[in-house]
Amino acid sequence: MAKFYKIFAVLLILSPVSLAAQESRLLTFQEAAAIAIRNSFSVQDTELDLRVKNYSFIATRASLRSRVDLIMTAPEIKNELEEKFDQETQLFNNFTVNTISYDGRLSITQPLPSNGKISANINLDRFKQSGDNPEYTTNLFISFSQPIFVPNKLQRDIYRAELNLDKAKIDYLQRRLSLIYGRSYYRRSNFGGMSEFMMREFRGNREGRRGGGNPGFGRGGGSLSQNYYQLFEHTKLLEFDSRFFEIWEDLKNIAQQRLNAGTLSERENLQIGVEFANSENALFSSAARKDRSTRGLNQFLGLDVDENIRVIDTIDYNPVVVDEKKALSEGIANNTGIRGFNIDILRDSLRIDEVASTGRITGDISGSYGLNNSDQSIRLYFDEFSQSRSLKLGLKIPVWDWGRNDMFLEAAKINLDTKKRQMKNDIFDTQRQITGHIFTINLMQERIDLLTRAKNLAEQVMLIARQQFIEETITSEDLILSVKKNYQAQVEYLQLLVDHKVALIQLANQTQWDFEKNISIREELEAIIASIIK
Repeated sequence: MAKFYKIFAVLLILSPVSLAAQESRLLTFQEAAAIAIRNSFSVQDTELDLRVKNYSFIATRASLRSRVDLIMTAPEIKNELEEKFDQETQLFNNFTVNTISYDGRLSITQPLPSNGKISANINLDRFKQSGDNPEYTTNLFISFSQPIFVPNKLQRDIYRAELNLDKAKIDYLQRRLSLIYGRSYYRRSNFGGMSEFMMREFRGNREGRRGGGNPGFGRGGGSLSQNYYQLFEHTKLLEFDSRFFEIWEDLKNIAQQRLNAGTLSERENLQIGVEFANSENALFSSAARKDRSTRGLNQFLGLDVDENIRVIDTIDYNPVVVDEKKALSEGIANNTGIRGFNIDILRDSLRIDEVASTGRITGDISGSYGLNNSDQSIRLYFDEFSQSRSLKLGLKIPVWDWGRNDMFLEAAKINLDTKKRQMKNDIFDTQRQITGHIFTINLMQERIDLLTRAKNLAEQVMLIARQQFIEETITSEDLILSVKKNYQAQVEYLQLLVDHKVALIQLANQTQWDFEKNISIREELEAIIASIIK
């Protein structure tokens, strides 16, 4: 009766799995990526920042275009106490003066690429003081100004806004890549060699992935590739454990028959019974592990934790020949960290020029030409103009600042040198880590070829051992060993296949080049960025 309840409990676990295969929602990796990006708050934040930087760049670039301003004062009323000399009393007395004025100015300004500007202006004024007739004033003039001996602030602002936009693009790329593929962990890595780190990273904590401890890829955290292929692996492991549960059940029945026939000792029968009980426990653990992985993927995608989803059933293995020169060139050109440092270097270079200019002679040239008229009749606003001209050259000559500007300049140079060293170090690390990563992928592919033959042989050995056990030519120990060896070979092949897939995904993240399809990931992402800020 106890055996019946155990088998019934196992069937309860497996029945949802079989039903899920029929009713669950199948998600390919690309479909899961689309859902993850759509529901990711971090990607949404970087997308909004990208839009902000794009609008700022457009607005800054518009500084080269003309602008028209209308400034009006309508009216300005004053009531003031003024001291005036009284001719009759020959004394200074205080008088109350009431004035009302109207002023309007229309200005059309055209910025110049040289950071100067030229403007056409017209001023119309009406001024009336209590006791006097109103006075009308007209001023039409053209003005020009041009800073000299200083960096071109207008062009620099546009260039800096463009750099900020490029940095926002890089941040958006990095956020999407981190979400889908995982972080580029090789940047400024403290690990001695890529191959050792890769073996630890991809093999992970096998105890955690098989049951105890933390899962190798995390629970709902990490990246999509980690959560997605963790669910794939746990789904396949559940299938393995289900199959081997049936195998051990079959062997247990055979052992019981031999025990009843008197051809098998009680000890050997109990040994097979122990292995059957272990397989039953493994099946329970595997089902729980798969359920946890499903919930973790749902959480990562932003779906309901109880939503019934499943991933692909198989991973097609095709050996990939990675061109090392191509990988290195794409990795260095596309590495978001290196590109970010390059933008920082350009920013710091602008800062050095600006700080240096404050310690040099600077100046400004300005001039104007205009027509003026003032009359007490509004109808004579534009009659009998008199000319007015002006030309001004202003210079600022630094004399002594106690070395303040020199210290700022030295600090800016140190910051620039630091960024250059960091970028150089990142380039070196990228080359070293990508080379080691390619070596590890090649090593995995060699092991896959070996394990393919090993798992096929292990399956044949197990089937032969079963027949030999029935024929009473081998002991139960030999049978148990053959079954365990087959299980181990099947699981190791599965795990290595998953590791190889994740390794290729990580290489694609590092280089932004898909070596399986031989296409550029960066071009695809930049097309997406272009659609966002169009």
